Amino acid sequence: MNDEFLQSLRRDPPPQFARRLKQKLQSQETRRSWSWRSRTLLLLIAGSVFAGGLFVFKKHSDEPPPVAQSHAQVAPPASTISEVPAPPKPATQIRAAAAPTIPDQPPQAEPTQSRPVASVATSPLTDALVRSYLASRQRPQTAEPRIQTLEADAAFTALCAAGNDRQFDLIVTSRRIDQAEFTTCRNNGAGRIIESKLGYQALVLASARHSAPVKLAVGDVYLAVAQQIPDAADLSRIIANTNFTWDQVNNKLAYRAISVFGPMRDTPLRLLFEKLLLEPGCNAQRTIEALQFTAPDHHAELCHTVRDDRLYSAVEQTSNLIPQSLWADPHGFVLVDYPFYLENRSQLSDSAVEGPEPSLATFADGTYPLARPIYLYADETRIGRTAEVFEQLQSLQRSRLSVPNRFGFVRLDEQETLRHWRLKPPLSVSDLVPQRSVPR
Repeated sequence: MNDEFLQSLRRDPPPQFARRLKQKLQSQETRRSWSWRSRTLLLLIAGSVFAGGLFVFKKHSDEPPPVAQSHAQVAPPASTISEVPAPPKPATQIRAAAAPTIPDQPPQAEPTQSRPVASVATSPLTDALVRSYLASRQRPQTAEPRIQTLEADAAFTALCAAGNDRQFDLIVTSRRIDQAEFTTCRNNGAGRIIESKLGYQALVLASARHSAPVKLAVGDVYLAVAQQIPDAADLSRIIANTNFTWDQVNNKLAYRAISVFGPMRDTPLRLLFEKLLLEPGCNAQRTIEALQFTAPDHHAELCHTVRDDRLYSAVEQTSNLIPQSLWADPHGFVLVDYPFYLENRSQLSDSAVEGPEPSLATFADGTYPLARPIYLYADETRIGRTAEVFEQLQSLQRSRLSVPNRFGFVRLDEQETLRHWRLKPPLSVSDLVPQRSVPR
């Protein structure tokens, strides 16, 4: 075949040849179309099967696993089972075991036993110390004790009340129980009283190391710093304090300007100042002493209110107290707690208050006027229900509070600690007889 023949065939093909060629082309096009359609159909079917499988698998995985135990095999409560775990079963046994299911049951709360809450009565002097110390040793799982402030007389009455009127488990006081109170306890069925001395609270009034030595009565200090005092010309009259020098307070004292630095208001040390120094000095004035029975509120105001003309300056007990106050004022006196006094003994004089020098020995025998003991009392028959709080309070005997400790707290010496650390037998009347009484 030459090219000219092919060109003629293309221009004018024979009818029979053209018909056969057209049929062949149509059959090839039909096969190609069915091949594409079949592929598309297969892909759609496969995708549907895959999506259905994922849906079934997810639904099955969301269902809770069957419980591999029957009603009779349900584990007992946690309080009755042993803490030792059972050995695991082999995998073949787990697969072969029947797995009947049980309906879901709400978890049952474990029975809780309410612990008794300790009730503690504290004296005004020890209240801040006891609250702070117990709070620092409080454990999360223990109930916070109920604490109430009471004077010693009322606290002992509440501890030793008869029957259900007994309101407190423990009391912390600034004096020892006396014979009449102990007899009341024994008569009301609380005769097994445990006593433990926890320590002391003490203040010291001193001046700068090289200042002229002086000894002041508590009455002199009151007449120097109180806002109102009895009129020297007419003791029945109460007037504003006009004393500016110590010889005006007491003509036996040398001429020296009044200047006293003492604790700030609303602090534990200020309360100690009022109870240990101002009140005794106030009651040394006969006109004011009589008011504690006829007008107790007026009596308290006269005894606790100090002058505000800078002859008395309220200061914070810090390391800067001595250089900022006493070094600039050679006639000044400073009132601090005993631990701070010991810490700065090289810069301070001896005690300026009449009587023995402050020491653990004079605290113990009650001869130093600006110190009070701290006693813990409990009914032995009730200690078991509040043993944790009782032990926490007893640990105060061995506690070393920071200096300044803000409470005037003084630890027992080693001999007293050993003597009072272990629980002593219950008190008897004979235990109380030789003790020196401490002013209330």
